[in-house]
Formats: sequence, structure tokens, C-alpha cells
Amino acid sequence: MRKHVIELDEPQAREFCLRLWLELTIAGRGIWSDDTLDAATQLNAL
Repeated sequence: MRKHVIELDEPQAREFCLRLWLELTIAGRGIWSDDTLDAATQLNAL
């Protein structure tokens, strides 16, 4: 995967980073809003 990311041109790299940021934001919101997880588990999940 790293090899493919390194080979991206600038517009593709920007789009990849924006998409990654979006997906990590969504995952982070899901983790932080899960009331069944304690704080330590939430931090480890992130």
C-alpha cells in the first residue's frame, strides 16, 4: 500500500489525504460516541 501512495502525483495525493482524513474522522466519532467503551479502550482504538 505504501508503494502505491508514494507513487501518487500531487492531485491524487491530496485527494487520498482528504479521503483518509474524512474516514478517520468518521471512525473517530464512532469510537468517541460509543458509551460501552471506557476511556482507555477509546484511546487505544484511535
